[in-house]
Amino acid sequence: MAKQAVRRIVIAGGGAAGWMSAAVLAKVLKPQNCTIQLVESDDIGIIGVGEATIAGIHWLNNILGIEEDDFVRASQATFKLGIDFRDWTGAGRRYYHPFGRYGVPLGGVGFHHLWVKAQRLGLAASFEDYCMTSMAARLGRFDRPDRAPPGSPLKTLSYAYHLDAGRYAQYLRTLAVGMGVERIEGTIERVDQNPETGYITRLHTRRGDVVEGDLFLDCTGFHALLIQGVLQTGTIDLSNFLPCDRAWAVPCERTGDTIEPSTRCTARAAGWQWRIPLQHRTGNGHVFCNEFMSEDEAHDVLMRNLDGRPLGEAKLIKFKTGRTRQVWNKNVIAVGLSAGFLEPLEATTIHIILNSLNKIIGHFPRRTPDPLTVAEFNRQLDLQFDTIKDFLVLHYRLSEGRDEPLWRYFRQLTLPERLERMIESFRMTARIAPSEFDQFKEASWFSVMLGQGVVPEDHDPLADNIDDAALASHLARVRDNIRQIAERMPAHDAYIRANCATPVPA
Repeated sequence: MAKQAVRRIVIAGGGAAGWMSAAVLAKVLKPQNCTIQLVESDDIGIIGVGEATIAGIHWLNNILGIEEDDFVRASQATFKLGIDFRDWTGAGRRYYHPFGRYGVPLGGVGFHHLWVKAQRLGLAASFEDYCMTSMAARLGRFDRPDRAPPGSPLKTLSYAYHLDAGRYAQYLRTLAVGMGVERIEGTIERVDQNPETGYITRLHTRRGDVVEGDLFLDCTGFHALLIQGVLQTGTIDLSNFLPCDRAWAVPCERTGDTIEPSTRCTARAAGWQWRIPLQHRTGNGHVFCNEFMSEDEAHDVLMRNLDGRPLGEAKLIKFKTGRTRQVWNKNVIAVGLSAGFLEPLEATTIHIILNSLNKIIGHFPRRTPDPLTVAEFNRQLDLQFDTIKDFLVLHYRLSEGRDEPLWRYFRQLTLPERLERMIESFRMTARIAPSEFDQFKEASWFSVMLGQGVVPEDHDPLADNIDDAALASHLARVRDNIRQIAERMPAHDAYIRANCATPVPA
């Protein structure tokens, strides 16, 4: 007997998670093969914790056929080359975590090993000088790498976006509805389950709509209405590793004509502050641990450190870091904040959504999901959360220059075994071995560990086969080529004005 196909997908909740899910599934499945309905209420706002993305967002744009200039205009977006970390290892100190890679290998030796050897010999400049993305960010420049000729260092530049979360969700909604997704306005009031299997069968809205489905996506944010509220899946608490549990967020007026192509993350006494430049305003937030700072004090810290006049009242967002025990349970898949949250540092939330959608496509079920498929899907999503958690903890653990209680807490924390091993491996040998499920690859681990003061004691022995003069010449050539290309690139704000500026209302 042929197994029945999924013919009805119901997405509970809108926002970025809901409308990204709707658009991707509509593109892949086609409305004639499977109906997709999304239930959301205008009375329930979206969280929009962060307005920064990471480079994985290009996967979504490519699969949906999104024209970049149109998307940037619609989202009032700017380009993001990486993160400018300030004061994490002490007042006045900073480093840059870029997208993109560092340098060019030589003699079969990875570039960061070449740099470690050269730095010990006094032959190297700052490691950021050897990354196209870092150099462009430092000079406030931007250009698309696909415009560069083959072999140009510009080809190594990678980027993401800063965007208005509300406008972005609306843009995706327009795309999805245009592809046949049906939007149902209403607040979910009751959920029916099959009495034998526990599978969800239909949703009831407050105004009387009944929405039946074969597969349900829970995009209800921290409420986790289906995965937790109905199925009681359970959660795994990660607040021991990531204790920050609140954030004040407020936009402010943009000041000056220059738009930095970077998110700024500044360490504070009990957490850190983000600054995200958009075309029309600047997004700001203060992430903190309430155990070490009161809400009122944290609010004052944020408001004292704005670039411009605040645009409205600051909003307090409470959260607890952790993840659901099963992202996929019965016929419900949690997407976005309903699946888990690991705080806004490094802007991982949208990436987790995108990776979940990628995995859903790769493990798309029949009407009755295969248990082995579900188990493998959950295993991969669990590993994603765990590897991201390790990378975020890395930032806090290596902040040796700060002595406030939060930062002392991290220095005393027993680290996950994998993270401890990666730090020690880098410290002793400069070797880094991210897993296949790591969102952050070798260059990211290198930039954060080196930026926060971990100096390797050794390097790849094969680097010793390279003559010192040849090594110095190679590094100088790489640095000079990058610098020359960056200086010829347009200024970031000039690029936006020429190509993708959001029209200003008359």
